[in-house]
Amino acid sequence: MSSLPNHEKPFSKHLFLILIISFFTLKIASASVDEAEALLTWKASFTNMNNTLLKSWKSSNHSKGSVSPCTWLGVSCINGSINRLNITNSSINGTLHSFPFSSLPNLEYANLSMNQLSGSIPPQISKLSKLINYLDLSYNQFSGSITPEIGLLTNL
Repeated sequence: MSSLPNHEKPFSKHLFLILIISFFTLKIASASVDEAEALLTWKASFTNMNNTLLKSWKSSNHSKGSVSPCTWLGVSCINGSINRLNITNSSINGTLHSFPFSSLPNLEYANLSMNQLSGSIPPQISKLSKLINYLDLSYNQFSGSITPEIGLLTNL
């Protein structure tokens, strides 16, 4: 039975630890890129592009892996994944129909108040199952009835 010499065992443990850390770092970076792309798709649906806050929301000219929404104004992250979105009073003119509900699995706080969001609140809002702290959609221009799926956000 072959085994590693004693002087090589610490090296193999360190190598294993480095591989594990690298795997999780890549996974976090990938989540961050996917979330950034989703928010950029929503931003592209806005009818006004002149607001100051969202100017920081842009994709990088470099490789896809370098996009990080964690540095954008109004966006906060934990472990590389978006957990807070605060774009209150940002003069956003659009709807929630392109909002990336299912692409933000760790969103715990969302303040979209005091904008010009219109239309109905889509049933996909129920995908924000981790919203445990705060959801503010006030002072917008929503119309229609409130979707019953909002009741599925039981942690609010």
